[in-house]
Amino acid sequence: MNNNRRRIYYRPSKMQGIITGIISGFFVILGITVVIPNAGLFGIVWTLVAVFIGVSNLRMVLGKKYAGPEVYIEDDMSGAESAEARFEKLQRLYDSRMITQEEFEAKRAEILRDI
Repeated sequence: MNNNRRRIYYRPSKMQGIITGIISGFFVILGITVVIPNAGLFGIVWTLVAVFIGVSNLRMVLGKKYAGPEVYIEDDMSGAESAEARFEKLQRLYDSRMITQEEFEAKRAEILRDI
């Protein structure tokens, strides 16, 4: 059984950033014209959150290092034993008669599949 951990990173596309930026711009305008006058402190918080979302998306769209969409998958191999170490361990178990020939062959096939 392969117990490797995977870490996945996703960055949205530029088009997604543009659309979200337009929507957040609408919410900023709505916040300034309607929500702040009617709701006071809540309106200020609403508008600041909308500004933050808009600026974040603007940075994503205009960023020079980003071409989007990107997905990164990193395998965490730090805790995994090498196939060679697993074969040696398996051989020691077989030599000490802790496992049968059938168990040895089954586990050997599993190690080979994981390579």
